[in-house]
Amino acid sequence: MQRTVRITVAKRGLDRELSDALVPAGTTIDRCPVFRDGQEFLVEGWPEKPDGFCENAWGSVRTGAMLAAFDADLSALTVPGKWIACCPDGLRPVVFVVEPVDAPDPQDAKEDA
Repeated sequence: MQRTVRITVAKRGLDRELSDALVPAGTTIDRCPVFRDGQEFLVEGWPEKPDGFCENAWGSVRTGAMLAAFDADLSALTVPGKWIACCPDGLRPVVFVVEPVDAPDPQDAKEDA
């Protein structure tokens, strides 16, 4: 069974110190303009990238989305049941939480054991 997967924008960042050192004088950058903190996307048909999802960021989250969609065991991850990924933009990273929508909570399985 293929599950629906939710991708949530956990946080958009900006490394001001690094951007001041690397970005040419007179050029300003801000946090990623593509996403908003808390924004959610649903993946309901693998391998379709959600509408409006940045291609570079998709490269970072698609493995987690595939694992969640096809019911892989995500219990050994840092946050059980959730794939935490980050977009590859080193100056203004975006952190994502990828999780199956209709999966049982892995904490429930631990408590039952």
